[in-house]
Amino acid sequence: TLPSTFVDDLAKVLCGTYTRIDTGLRQIGVGAQSLLKVSKEGVDQSGQYLGVNYGHVALASSVELAKRVVEQEARIKRLESLIEKLI
Repeated sequence: TLPSTFVDDLAKVLCGTYTRIDTGLRQIGVGAQSLLKVSKEGVDQSGQYLGVNYGHVALASSVELAKRVVEQEARIKRLESLIEKLI
């Protein structure tokens, strides 16, 4: 399982556009160095430069965010129910 702080830590990962050192192409993505602090498995360290395993990170992130959404929706329903009882 991923740490309970995964989503909060993921929100701190640097993202934006960058120019690749190896090809000179302009791309959009996340900083491998900042992602390393959140998920070592999400970063490819086998080559000369760090790389991001986008598919793996994207799927894991989607699942964790979906769990958070489900939890928040349940909380909203409980709060709405309490409010209805007060009205």
